[in-house]
Amino acid sequence: MRTLLLGVVIGVLAGLSIWWADQSDDTSAVAVSFQDEQVLDYYVQNLTATTLDEQGNPLRTLQVKALQHFRGNAGTLLQQPVLVWHTKTGVPWRLVAERGLLADTGDELWLQGAVQVSRPEVSTAAAMQLNTRNVRVVLPEHFIETAEWVEWVSTDYQLQATGLRAWLQSPVRLEWLQDVSAWYGSNAAFSADAASE
Repeated sequence: MRTLLLGVVIGVLAGLSIWWADQSDDTSAVAVSFQDEQVLDYYVQNLTATTLDEQGNPLRTLQVKALQHFRGNAGTLLQQPVLVWHTKTGVPWRLVAERGLLADTGDELWLQGAVQVSRPEVSTAAAMQLNTRNVRVVLPEHFIETAEWVEWVSTDYQLQATGLRAWLQSPVRLEWLQDVSAWYGSNAAFSADAASE
């Protein structure tokens, strides 16, 4: 039964792929185009799908308010996707967006429009929140990137930059691409071309 359920979940996740250029106010993140006629295959509301590892532990959970799956390579339109990454340390990352696109391979997700990435505070880690737009996500690697303006807020500091690459599996690694400014506890600011945590 677990094998059947896992197969269904993987099948749903692998099939979620579409691009909605006509709904986007900014198409700078990724250019994905339709290769087949856009024929609606099925429609689902309020879907929650969890991907498990080989031991049955949750890797990630994807929630969507609604999705429209299209035949062929046209894919699936996601509305209000919420992705939760379950990490080895037990501190989950939560990614929320206006719209989403999951590649047909199931490995890449594009979050379009306003995007928020957050991690709760625990005894061993401070709370963090990232505000940006148009984020590419590589699911197996816990990797995100954007070329957009980024605001990163933590308990002890606030950082702004243009462009970000981040690996969100322990140890967390952040690469700020350019125009970096940060404010620490005393509100003292500094600027640099690039920085990492």
